[in-house]
Amino acid sequence: MRAFFSIFLLLILYGYSYSEPSKSKSIYNFEGQSKNLTYDDNNNKPQSNDNNVSSADLYKKVLELEEKVRELNGKVQYSDYTYQKIIEKINNLSTEMNYRFSKIEKVENVNSNTNKSPIHPIRQIAKFQAMINEKKYKEVSVELLRFVEINKDKTDLDEAYYLLGKAYTGQNMHEKAATYFLKSYKNYPDKPRAADSLLYLSRSLAKLEKIDKSCTVLSKLEKEYPYISKEEKRTIKLEKQKLQCK
Repeated sequence: MRAFFSIFLLLILYGYSYSEPSKSKSIYNFEGQSKNLTYDDNNNKPQSNDNNVSSADLYKKVLELEEKVRELNGKVQYSDYTYQKIIEKINNLSTEMNYRFSKIEKVENVNSNTNKSPIHPIRQIAKFQAMINEKKYKEVSVELLRFVEINKDKTDLDEAYYLLGKAYTGQNMHEKAATYFLKSYKNYPDKPRAADSLLYLSRSLAKLEKIDKSCTVLSKLEKEYPYISKEEKRTIKLEKQKLQCK
């Protein structure tokens, strides 16, 4: 579909550029063009002797149009990347709403001397995600560390490590952030958060001005997770261009 769109734009731009030459070009070339004109004896209108566009001019025009198409493709890619970020925000909002709804659920009051049942880890993770969305980075990092300590032998911690990385990123503590993004990937390479953790690890390293390591992580991400979406691949490409990776 994108190829068709590019060809369609190419034809439109070519037709416009060929049919409406700039005024300055017409002025400067008027004298030279007049030499190639003859006049029709019947209607006294000038007739051109040069019926064909030179191949050099045509080639130059095609190159100009190709450059315009490349610029348009770049804008389309940026739009796709922006769309992906919007989807990510919507997903985060959905998680936050689920957490908020869980807070207003009616719960039966039990005997005050009876201990409350422990909250399921999945619900706790939803709560931590909501806190990060609310930018409560310091508070959530404390709660996440407590969660990790309690559940280190009970459940997988890939999501908790990933959220800890984001919490420390929000506090500009990029060294700690990198540590937890690395833990999320290294300890759980087959979990869904592994690829995301590598991407954010690369960003943390870039913030620490470790550009070479950041580029290495991006290449590792491409190699080990080739099944990631086109949007994610496009994001990696943009990150590499930004870092000027070799």
